[in-house]
Amino acid sequence: NDNDSFKVFVNTFKILFWNVEGMTNIPIESSVLNAADILCLSETWVTSNKVNLPRSLHEFQVVSSSSAVKDKIRGRASGGLLLLNKCEGLNICVLHSKPWWLIFKVDTVLISVIIIFVYFKPNINLEEVLVSLEIKLKELMSKYISSMFIIGGDFNCRVGTATMFDVNIDSPNVSSYHSTCDNVLNTKGRVLTEFMESNSFILLNGRTHSDSPANFTCISALGQSVIDLVWCDSNHLNVLQDLKVSVIDSGSIHLPVLISLDIDVSPACHYLNVKPCARSTLVWKNNLKESFVIDLMYNKRISFDFSNSTIDYVFDNFLQAVFDSASIAGMFVSKHYKNYFRPKRCPWYDSECRTLKLDLLSLLKYCKKKHFNCPEKVDYTRIRALYKMLIKRKKAEYQKFIVDKIGEISDSRSFWDTVRQFKPSTIGSNVLPIELWERFYSQVFKPSVKDDSMYFGVCHPFLDNPITSDELIASLAKCKNCKAAGVDGVSYEFYKNLPQNWLLYLETLFNKILSTEVLLKSWSCFSMTMLYKKGDRSNPSNYRGIALANCALKIFTQVLLSRLLVWESDLSLIPECQSGFRPQRSCVDNIFVLSSAVHIHLRLPKRKIYAAFIDFRRAFDSVNHTLLWTKLYRLGFSAKLIRIIRSLYSNASFRVRVRNKYSSEIHLSEGVLQGEVLSPFLFSLFISDIEMYFRQNEAIGLSIDQHSDIILLMYADDLILLADSQVGLRKKINILNNFCVLNSLNVNPLKSKALIFRKGRARNRKEHFAYGEEELQLVDKFNYLGIEFSKSSLFAEATSCSVGKMNMAVGTVYSILCSTKCETWDSTVKLFNAIARSILLYGAVVWSLRYVNILERAQINFYKRILHLQKCTPDYIVRIETGITPILVHITKLIIGWLCKILSMGSERFPRICYNRLFSLDSKPGNIYKYNWVSKVKKIFLDLNCEHLWNEQSADNFRKRKKEVLNLLQKELREADYNKLAASQFSRVYSTLPLKSGTAQEYLNMSIPFSITKLIAQLRTCNNYCIKLTIKNITYVINSTKNCYICNMGVNEDLIHVFIECPAYHSIRENYLSHYGSPITYDNLFHQLLSSAVKEDLIKVFNYVKKVLQLRQSLCQ
Repeated sequence: NDNDSFKVFVNTFKILFWNVEGMTNIPIESSVLNAADILCLSETWVTSNKVNLPRSLHEFQVVSSSSAVKDKIRGRASGGLLLLNKCEGLNICVLHSKPWWLIFKVDTVLISVIIIFVYFKPNINLEEVLVSLEIKLKELMSKYISSMFIIGGDFNCRVGTATMFDVNIDSPNVSSYHSTCDNVLNTKGRVLTEFMESNSFILLNGRTHSDSPANFTCISALGQSVIDLVWCDSNHLNVLQDLKVSVIDSGSIHLPVLISLDIDVSPACHYLNVKPCARSTLVWKNNLKESFVIDLMYNKRISFDFSNSTIDYVFDNFLQAVFDSASIAGMFVSKHYKNYFRPKRCPWYDSECRTLKLDLLSLLKYCKKKHFNCPEKVDYTRIRALYKMLIKRKKAEYQKFIVDKIGEISDSRSFWDTVRQFKPSTIGSNVLPIELWERFYSQVFKPSVKDDSMYFGVCHPFLDNPITSDELIASLAKCKNCKAAGVDGVSYEFYKNLPQNWLLYLETLFNKILSTEVLLKSWSCFSMTMLYKKGDRSNPSNYRGIALANCALKIFTQVLLSRLLVWESDLSLIPECQSGFRPQRSCVDNIFVLSSAVHIHLRLPKRKIYAAFIDFRRAFDSVNHTLLWTKLYRLGFSAKLIRIIRSLYSNASFRVRVRNKYSSEIHLSEGVLQGEVLSPFLFSLFISDIEMYFRQNEAIGLSIDQHSDIILLMYADDLILLADSQVGLRKKINILNNFCVLNSLNVNPLKSKALIFRKGRARNRKEHFAYGEEELQLVDKFNYLGIEFSKSSLFAEATSCSVGKMNMAVGTVYSILCSTKCETWDSTVKLFNAIARSILLYGAVVWSLRYVNILERAQINFYKRILHLQKCTPDYIVRIETGITPILVHITKLIIGWLCKILSMGSERFPRICYNRLFSLDSKPGNIYKYNWVSKVKKIFLDLNCEHLWNEQSADNFRKRKKEVLNLLQKELREADYNKLAASQFSRVYSTLPLKSGTAQEYLNMSIPFSITKLIAQLRTCNNYCIKLTIKNITYVINSTKNCYICNMGVNEDLIHVFIECPAYHSIRENYLSHYGSPITYDNLFHQLLSSAVKEDLIKVFNYVKKVLQLRQSLCQ
């Protein structure tokens, strides 16, 4: 641990001014930008207040911005200012903002710095602007008398040598003599110079060590100039360290200007001072597999004396053999670590780009050295243009490759690997120093108490058997590829590709561990990476630790876990109430059981169900080790395995990793190990006696039928206590309190809640519950395992919550579509289904049947939005047009799968018990439909005339006829849509179009720009009353109920009139649509133009409509 790695960031406060000429020109990585503390970026061309920062600026925060202004109808907006800050503890106050400047104040330890960041457009009235600036400047100078003033940015003025010499300068870092590579002085430059001199400002360009003479800041095909300038008030020149015009790889013709000030920023701002280093890392390469396997097979280290060697020495020999063979095969990669996070290079940026970039930078440096007064300047301009064209081409080719790949992907893993490249990351990095983590964990983990307990027992006939090769191979098969390696650096791929002789070596090593009952010390050390969750970033409690254990340890413990799962299953040690970390169980199990148990009781009059949702404080991290070994021993756990696991825990420690530095070892005195496969199972065994403890203390459960009741439900450490009375719930809370005291567990009363399920709206305010001396908050709803449970238990809030989550996920879909430039319909549908619809239907098998219409509308709204269809467009038209499957079909598919799972469960399982009870209630006179999940599902099958299938209640038959049922349902829903269309008066256009049934209309799958696809969809689905057409974010509205005022023929301005009749558009019509016949008929219009499968036809329709709407808008104006 290097305690000097965190230092207060002093004496190097840096501000960078740069005209980026659009945010897209910011490079994906740049040490120049990361070196600055404040970035002043001009000409962002961003017209909105919301600015999306590129990955290279992920360490910066937006302080303020000034939007770009679009002066003309055509073309992009111009201008735009953006102020970014990297130091979180820095106090920045924006004093004034206008389109041509941002004025802000930075408070440092000894002085305040007022920075006026400007961008003057080439066509600006400079004199008027300077008059306004002078008024503001005088006001600020009178208010902040002792502050330092800096004015910098793109002035679009050439000052030449107008400020060649100034006798007033008395600073070691600023020269009195001004030299420059640009000797041109234009009119604006003269006006600017006079203004600065009259206000006692000194030009810094051409006066510092790194910029003497003043380097060109703007380099284009038309020439080069010094127009990006920085001025400082004459009273604070001694604060300036340096000014430098930096070389940066970007699409902007401007170069950034970086100034360094000799001042201390706020002491709250810390900087991670990690020296760059390089480390060789073992990386598996599948194309080198054969070379690695062959070399390892004949490695001499295979000949080894196991009997006379320690466990550590045996494993070290194995590691060295792997390292030797991997090195020969070329699987070592040198990785560089720097004091900032380096963003990944764009995948399309290949060796051709890098080579041309090196040539470009070499020429740039040479030309800069010669002040661009050399013949090579022409070559630099030419290569720069070639480089920009190459980047554009490579990017376009890669985007096309991604689009094609998404369309062709059939397996989910490949799909997510592709999508993940463009999906925004939500993982937060650790910003806290190592010392803070050491102090935090020293308080969390107290010094361990020596445990002298001895655990003896006879050899277990199953658990203590020697490990076989089949078990080792099965364990390796469960290990996933592309997972991070542990401290030793060897990932799963190396173990999975071991030759047979080294598999035998590993098997012998594992059996030696079994016989000696001692684990390697190196296996007990973990690497911990902290990820920010939410809340205050300076609070260590708001971070989640990700532990990396050595893969060899996880392979070994996976063998033990496989045995222990079989052993536990035979003895049924873990109670039915626990669903977490158990095979063939999921969150849906508990969601279904809780919902069913509540509904079984609420169907009765005046019935209430009392529930307490308990939150444990650091449940996994607070398990007492001595108590854990004792409980395992009492459960009949193998004494040999207890001794082996205790050997692991007695030496267990971890080191927090911050960048490429590690903390000192932190001993784990309590809790189960993170990142180790046995830990969840051990925790489940540790609390496996909780239900028995409740029953021993005479707790009565919530009855389901005459033979079964439910006291509590658990999913890992998420606990629910259930009761049918206030007294019952209070008693259970007290029992839980006693259990936690006995087992050294802690409940967090502030996060634990009580909820009363009931009919009606009223709530008795006298009802209250307390854990110990702290009262639990009584709430009307609670989010359990991702599903919102409310006091009514009817899931209205859960539906709203799921729709809201889906809408947020839709934003991610749009982001990916924009990033990939994906314009294929198939890829759009795939992305929506995988990202958004999957969130919408989470747990829907339990709660959705009452709210199918709401969920269907949520799905339809996405397609309306993506195609820019009018909100009033009927859902059935959207489904017919897009060919999407109704949401009820997807829900029914989930339900049939859940039915198959329930009917395959044993009679002791809670979901099966609840299902059987609901099934029996369905046939009784007092059954209430809204409280019976089975009744709702039964209705689906009866409506499809599948009563026989339902009555059979056979998992095999449901599984076999699943596809048949779904096809019947989809056919019925499709017929209902076409019946609605036939009876509809919404659009006389759409009802006459030839339509494909059950699939997307042909134009959606054509290879045409998506803007054309959207317009065709809008034309086809427009209504009889109001036509809204959106082309490239501009919306045109035509009222079809009013006469056309363009031609004044007294005819309604509907779609037919615009396409066929209106004489004002005759010339445009002849230009684009004449080959369809002259005059164009109604049949030609809608059966050929809007239903054409020819790409050229649709392009002509798009161009025709675009020209018509533009002409119409100009005539309206």
